[in-house]
Amino acid sequence: MKRYIGWSAIGLVAVFALVFWWQMAKVWVSYTTALCHDPDDSGSVDACWQLETLNLVDEAERARFAFHHGRAKLEWGSSSEAIQLLEEAMTGGEDGPEVHFAHGRALQNNVQHRAAAQAFTRALSRGHDDTALAWRGWSRLFFDDEGALADFDQVAKHHPAGEPVIWVQEGRAWALRDMGRDVEALAAFRTSADTNDYRSYADQEIVDILLDLNLGEEALAAVNGNLLQSDEDGDAWVQRGTALMLLGRHGEARADFQRAAEADWGYEAYLGLGHAHLALGQDEDARRAYLQAIASEPKELPAQLAIVMLDCKSGDVAAARERLAKLYKLQPALAWLAGAPERIACAEASDTGDRD
Repeated sequence: MKRYIGWSAIGLVAVFALVFWWQMAKVWVSYTTALCHDPDDSGSVDACWQLETLNLVDEAERARFAFHHGRAKLEWGSSSEAIQLLEEAMTGGEDGPEVHFAHGRALQNNVQHRAAAQAFTRALSRGHDDTALAWRGWSRLFFDDEGALADFDQVAKHHPAGEPVIWVQEGRAWALRDMGRDVEALAAFRTSADTNDYRSYADQEIVDILLDLNLGEEALAAVNGNLLQSDEDGDAWVQRGTALMLLGRHGEARADFQRAAEADWGYEAYLGLGHAHLALGQDEDARRAYLQAIASEPKELPAQLAIVMLDCKSGDVAAARERLAKLYKLQPALAWLAGAPERIACAEASDTGDRD
């Protein structure tokens, strides 16, 4: 009898233990499932993985898991893995605006701009807000400036003020710049700079546009303002030197280009330094600067052609012809040099043999 009672007690304890653990397992599965469905929780991917490992998810849940996992990979910067997971999610039935938007962002990060634009279009067709429209504009910038501008204009129309305009105006500016509409681009960059705490790119591009428009005084004032924020920016010193060259202040320009060169700004600094020396009649100093520019970027033409001009000026016709012949071999597509104004008369070859 005692033995029977003992075994019965053990059995009851075992039953209670099983019931307890079963209830706990149900609570764990319920909690883990909820966590898996919460994309804002940092543990959601691990939770989904645990459910996947235990085969406690059906096909729809598996697709949902792939969506969350893919979006997490996107935030972690693993765009290729994100693309694969998000495409698995879509194959499994996920078809909402957020999965297509995340897919577009991953494709954009992976430099697949046309595919990204198509993904953002799908997100918009499924009800995504104007964020997808702005992202599509940035994708289109790489292959369709007019389409990008249309997207940015539409977002700006819907949001005349506030945060979306900060980067939409910058996108508009780049599209206008690519289309050669520099005056409009200048206004858009200024709007972007006025509303953006991270304005350095817009500020630099404003100066470049002013320089392209030959507005030396405005460019100088703008770049001086930029240098008040940071005087360690080599690009700003190059821009300042270029503005001073436009204004005929060659000695000051030389000092600015020298400062940019000392900041290891490379080709543009040495090219500008060469131009400044040349304007001051310092031919040998100009030659040294141009040669340093060529050492930095051997395939860039302006410094190479400047050396050709100096060779012609000094009467060294053979050296000028030899350098042009090397340029033809380096870049066979440079046949246009034969009729370009940069091609110095003294270096013209007597036959086409010099170009082979």
